[in-house]
Amino acid sequence: MLRVQFGKQALEVPLPEDDMVASLEQALESATGLFARQQRIIHKGKVLPRGSALSQAKVRAGAKLMLMAVAGEGGPGSDATESAGAAALAEARAAKQRATVEAMRARAAAGPSAPAREQQAAPVDAAARARAWAATGIVALREAGITSVPESVAGVGSAARVLDLSLNALTELPSHVLPALPSLQRCNLGRNALAELPKGLSTLTALAHLSLEHNRITTLSPEIGSLCSLVRLDLSSNKITELPPEVGSLAQLQYLIVSGNGLSTLPSELAGCAALEALDATSNSLTTVPPELSALQKLQKLELDRNRLQGVPASILRECQSLHTLTLHGNPLSVQQLRELDGYEEFDVRRRRKFSKQLSTNVMLDRDGFDEGAGK
Repeated sequence: MLRVQFGKQALEVPLPEDDMVASLEQALESATGLFARQQRIIHKGKVLPRGSALSQAKVRAGAKLMLMAVAGEGGPGSDATESAGAAALAEARAAKQRATVEAMRARAAAGPSAPAREQQAAPVDAAARARAWAATGIVALREAGITSVPESVAGVGSAARVLDLSLNALTELPSHVLPALPSLQRCNLGRNALAELPKGLSTLTALAHLSLEHNRITTLSPEIGSLCSLVRLDLSSNKITELPPEVGSLAQLQYLIVSGNGLSTLPSELAGCAALEALDATSNSLTTVPPELSALQKLQKLELDRNRLQGVPASILRECQSLHTLTLHGNPLSVQQLRELDGYEEFDVRRRRKFSKQLSTNVMLDRDGFDEGAGK
């Protein structure tokens, strides 16, 4: 058992000494939501090298470590605008993941190979793994090559706080799994092959973070509105064409990422998400933005790049008093047209105020400097 201090949070991670530092990073990512690329794990004053085993870094059972967060790649919630190169890289990674998922499914259909049969002869100690899950509250099967959810996952019951089944080849979750985990706070099902929301999702009233990015979801059922504690929802890179009005019932939601789908509009009911701070709807087919979003007084960042927008309602520019970042790159709208929009002057005051604070505190700006949020 390793003990990791992350701010005020004390974590216990069950890993053997001969495991890799990268495995520790994955476990910490599942527990904290901090991407591995943003982690610095320190042991006795030294940063652990990712490519080494824990034993090589002299990390023994019971060792005390410190986790620090460092600046990572731009993403939802960051101020960096995705460049064409970054978009191409992201698409390449997504294509590679899709190929991996298909390969997993093909291997599963073909049956176990000789090496796989040998491995089955000495299976993982499922009981020990389940005990570790229950002890830590972290149920982690990230990139495990699974096509179905082991029954032992549901067996963890109310002890489970984090569920990470990302980077697998899951097409569905059995209907009894999620209701069996009523205390879940984080659920990562990203980069699988899910075609719809998992059944039983509405029972997770304590869930704060839900990641469903890079799946094959086409529609969202109304039960999404039952997640009354949800703070962050990532639905990026799916095939969703419409958000149900029940999304507006997510009163605690702060971050909504729906980029890379097929949305032509956003529901006016989103105005009910009173806590919303950041909305990323890039790379869709939006032609309008509902003026009702002007009710979002905590909205700071609105990303609408690569859509079909010719403007933004004046009420949003004027009345969203916290809005300081608006990006419209890749829309049929020039900077001059943006400046001429009704309400732009009020928004520009907030935008410039944020820029001035960045300069006064020596915060690094995007490579394009003071970006006005639209094409030239």
